[in-house]
Amino acid sequence: PRKPRVVIERTFNIPSRTNSVIFLRAIMIVVVAELPATVAPVGFADSGLPAGIQIIGAAHEDLTTIEFARGLAILMGGFVPPPGYDD
Repeated sequence: PRKPRVVIERTFNIPSRTNSVIFLRAIMIVVVAELPATVAPVGFADSGLPAGIQIIGAAHEDLTTIEFARGLAILMGGFVPPPGYDD
């Protein structure tokens, strides 16, 4: 199996219109190229809300991104709901 690698690393401040446009451009590249993508939990933001990472794979490698996300979630402790999530 191929080893996953980080292609693009960015941090976004969603309330900012400028960053939202950059974020949409990054998503469009994946959508137009029809690449598989999976999201995995990686911890919590400073606000206490859960944070995740989008794992993008090569064409037709859907199971690779899913398996990588599964392994990463196990290493990171899986999804933990933030306080008040069940309210």
